[in-house]
Amino acid sequence: MKIPLIAEVMKKPSILGGIDNPSFDICMAALVLDGMCIKYINSSLFTRREYHSMCEAAVRQNPKAFTKIKRERFSALKWKNLKLFAARQNGLVLRWINEQTPEICLEAIKNNPKALSFVNKSLCSSHCYNLLKKAAEQKIKENQKEAKEKRSLRSSRKVKQKQTINLLNVKKQSEALCLKAVMQDGLQIRYVWKQTSKLCLAAFNQNPDAIGFIRDSSFITIDDLFSDACKNLGSMANGIVDLMFYYTNKKAKKIPFKLKTEGKNINTEQYYKSSAEALDKNYCNIKFINPCFLTFTQYKNLCLKAILKAPKVLIYIAKVKITKEWYYRIIREIFNKANIFEIENCFKYIDMKQLTNKQYYNLLKIVLKLNKKEKSFNMELINAKKLTNEQYFSICRTYIYDKLGTINDIQPKFLTDSQYSELCLFTIKNNNYFIRYIDKKYLSRNDWLELCRITVKKKGDILYLMDIPSKKDFQELHQLALKNGGGLKYINEQNYKQCLSVIKKNGSELTYVCPNQFTNEQYFSLCKTAVENNGISLFYVDDEELEQKQYQELCEISVKSFHSNFRFVNNEKIPSNLYHIWCKKALDENPCLIDEIPYSNRYYNYCLKAVKKNGNVLGDIKYLRLTKEEYAAVCKAAVKQNKEAEQYVVK
Repeated sequence: MKIPLIAEVMKKPSILGGIDNPSFDICMAALVLDGMCIKYINSSLFTRREYHSMCEAAVRQNPKAFTKIKRERFSALKWKNLKLFAARQNGLVLRWINEQTPEICLEAIKNNPKALSFVNKSLCSSHCYNLLKKAAEQKIKENQKEAKEKRSLRSSRKVKQKQTINLLNVKKQSEALCLKAVMQDGLQIRYVWKQTSKLCLAAFNQNPDAIGFIRDSSFITIDDLFSDACKNLGSMANGIVDLMFYYTNKKAKKIPFKLKTEGKNINTEQYYKSSAEALDKNYCNIKFINPCFLTFTQYKNLCLKAILKAPKVLIYIAKVKITKEWYYRIIREIFNKANIFEIENCFKYIDMKQLTNKQYYNLLKIVLKLNKKEKSFNMELINAKKLTNEQYFSICRTYIYDKLGTINDIQPKFLTDSQYSELCLFTIKNNNYFIRYIDKKYLSRNDWLELCRITVKKKGDILYLMDIPSKKDFQELHQLALKNGGGLKYINEQNYKQCLSVIKKNGSELTYVCPNQFTNEQYFSLCKTAVENNGISLFYVDDEELEQKQYQELCEISVKSFHSNFRFVNNEKIPSNLYHIWCKKALDENPCLIDEIPYSNRYYNYCLKAVKKNGNVLGDIKYLRLTKEEYAAVCKAAVKQNKEAEQYVVK
């Protein structure tokens, strides 16, 4: 049968069962949509690492897929981790787990309290079962409390909806009904047919924004603002600013710097003070402030005050009638005084129509200068259409050469091929792994191959991240990768000498070695070379293909290089005394590793040792593995070392 495209598998995942030798990508595409497709996969066609990642994807999509996974492809430690992962996804999967441990049961109950009914009582003590029962009861109470809060929230919303009066739907409007409506929501004044001073004042007292819907300005005067409205607002500021907005914009009259209304005079200083008080009340009031009554310095200070606290109000500044020069100077002042995080928030609200190309370019230079310290500005926020090609390239070059970000933040469609190639070349020389972020469609074929050659010469295993255009080019790059510690993944019939030369340069390539193609001595030699090169390579060793003495020797080499590597050891194949020594040394180095130590008779001693060095480690201890007395002693030691550890005590 012809292998279908990934798109076809994604339409109907079950056709995976009819494919003879599916690739890893096709299998993953099917499992993401239907986890039960794991039953169609022949595990012998894939490495252990690939099969493990496929199993995780299947369980994530459908926890029931756990029943279709082949146990023989997992070591004891990795099988236990998969069970924990499945229990966290769906607690009811516990019914299909035969080898249950206290932590697996606890994770399942945390996800779903009903999982308690599937706990195998014969595998845990009565004390452990009682703790699990308490955890289930606590989870049920939490769920009930959340449900109750949601119900009360829904009912309160319904009551509010019933109580509020919508005058839009009322045909016969009496003054009493209208008064009741505007006291609930001042904006209802817009639907009142016959507005009176009493209704308008009540609406204004409830919501100052109602001033915009009052048809006759004589109903609200400055005197009213100084009396009734002030009592509700706590300040006359909101009312004065709203009324000024009404008089200046709604009536469209030119008003001098001194506003004369109903016998009250408000000069520039008074207007500035009242505006500042209005901003203290609500930063969105910036939209009601008319710059005609202020100097540039005063208006700039008000804008800075509002924008640095609430960047979204920047959209209101452009709507006010100010010159483009004022707008640019205000934005520039904000950028000079704000930090990079505040600038990022402001960027999406800038009105590009108010700025020229040169002004926008100057603002970006200020941002990049500030970003040298913070190094957190997102280049995707830049509107490249507003810049010329040279301006945008200059910004990108500064961004890349000063190491302010990565190549994937840049928009290559606004650059020429040579410009983009220059930036890519500089990026790869500093970090080879960034080749995954390069968009090759904006490069010529020769430029792309040259970048690939430079990268593979430095680090061979990066070949797996590349999209190679043709077979000839792939063969050339593959040979380069084999010389520089990579490329074993693409060799079907592996050679001992070839594998050894690759692993000497890169121990992590052991994950692509097929043990079936080598003798026991050859595979052990490859594993030993990898572990000596990098202690973490012990994680990729297939312990089932080695003798116990051989595996123990590899573990000793790895743990000597770094004590925390004990977490990659399969403790079932190591003498308990030796494993105990490694655990002690690791805890001496880092007490937080208590979370990685598996259950044993000495677990209580490990816990005591860890909390005596760092009391906060108490939060990582699996308390279900301890008796009441042991857990009490551990808590006491932790609190003695650090009083803050009290927050981690489980009661």
